[in-house]
Amino acid sequence: GCPDMLETIDSTSKRRTLALETPNVPALQKEKYAGYQAHLQRVEYTFAYNYANSSKRVYDKSEAAQRIYNIVSLEKNEEKLLKSIIKKIDISNKMSTEEKIKQIEKYIKTNFQLIDQNVQGVDLSAITDITATKYASPLGYVRMMTGAFRYYEIPFELVLTTEKNDKFFDKDFDGFNYLDKYIFYFPEINKYLDPNSYTRRLGYIDREFLGNYGLFLKTIQASGIESFMPYVKQIPINDFTKAYHNTNVDIKLNVNDFKLDYTVDNIFADYECDFYQPFFHFAENDAKQNLLDEILQTDKASNKLIDYQISNEKPDNWYVKPFSIKAHLSGDKYISRAGKNITFNIGMLIGRQSEMYRENTRILPIEYDVAHSYGRELKFEIPEGYEISNPEVLKMKAELSMNNQIEAYFYSDYKIVGNQLVVTSSEAYKQLEFPIEKYNEFVAIINAAADFNKITLILKPKM
Repeated sequence: GCPDMLETIDSTSKRRTLALETPNVPALQKEKYAGYQAHLQRVEYTFAYNYANSSKRVYDKSEAAQRIYNIVSLEKNEEKLLKSIIKKIDISNKMSTEEKIKQIEKYIKTNFQLIDQNVQGVDLSAITDITATKYASPLGYVRMMTGAFRYYEIPFELVLTTEKNDKFFDKDFDGFNYLDKYIFYFPEINKYLDPNSYTRRLGYIDREFLGNYGLFLKTIQASGIESFMPYVKQIPINDFTKAYHNTNVDIKLNVNDFKLDYTVDNIFADYECDFYQPFFHFAENDAKQNLLDEILQTDKASNKLIDYQISNEKPDNWYVKPFSIKAHLSGDKYISRAGKNITFNIGMLIGRQSEMYRENTRILPIEYDVAHSYGRELKFEIPEGYEISNPEVLKMKAELSMNNQIEAYFYSDYKIVGNQLVVTSSEAYKQLEFPIEKYNEFVAIINAAADFNKITLILKPKM
């Protein structure tokens, strides 16, 4: 919505002016599932030519590539110092390229703590200060890894991009203000590495970069001189089938004690576990308990946590194995009596779901940080002498289609086998962005999951 700049030229003073004037900039309201900052009106400009020196454009992608090459390349003394460090990395010639990259990343991120701020009197991008303090800035990680990949002859491309919720990378504009964050790309294995995080591992970058464009810098040799060759392309989005949160629940109802006794296994994988795995490794017990209470909706009276088991929270398992919280709970939180009948709010056992209501006209497109999916299976042992009078309420369907493809959905269904009710539910968002024209379909899916939360089964005594 930002209007174009208007150019005027004063031939007498030989002055060229670009000006923007707008009588009113409408307030942009923050909307759910949308990047607010990136959509604000703004003007971006770059100094393009200095004809007193040359007719060649300045601050273009080639100049950026050369500057960045100089920044990340090591001085002779740094190379010697880094060589003494990376020789300690457990790497053999029998390893694949991917295994070597993983070992380098693990060693650097384990032995040098990341600090994303300036420290007075210390340059944490310099190998000398990094080795002396055991701390490194994100650029320090980049320089160490660049040196290590070159030493072990691992082909890589350096990528510079922006956080998409701050601003989208403009692929058609020669401006250095989009070159905020470094990541590595390895063409041989088609994977990315994030030097901006201590916890992320090869194959997983900050979700702020997914789907954004970036300036890719490929190492080339010309007349015996090494440099970077720049080109722009889009960073791919992730695979929604790999980023999942699955919930498996086994439920029994003790009619005499009037309590539900159930086990629930929450399984988080890929981008869905990038908070939980590091958190449960580093957090204090009180913080862990608070998060468990939030996830499991526990309380001391009506939904008591009996015991739980955490799996795969150690660093070696981050982004390698799914993270799991398996818990045993008991209480009457989701059941109540209605005369001779029993009502059971089974839908709440998948965890609380978001709900959307439109109060104003939607302005922004729907934007997700990461493509993802949910799978749920609830197994309920129907108590002897009872039957479910309204199982049909468990059947739900909502879909969003684009270009004749279903790109987001919520489904739920059930079957009764003997005295066991088996409920299945699946939900997915395959893309990171959905146009505003699809807003109503998107809301229908979000609200379908919330409506599932409200499903209450009625158990009647058999006649």
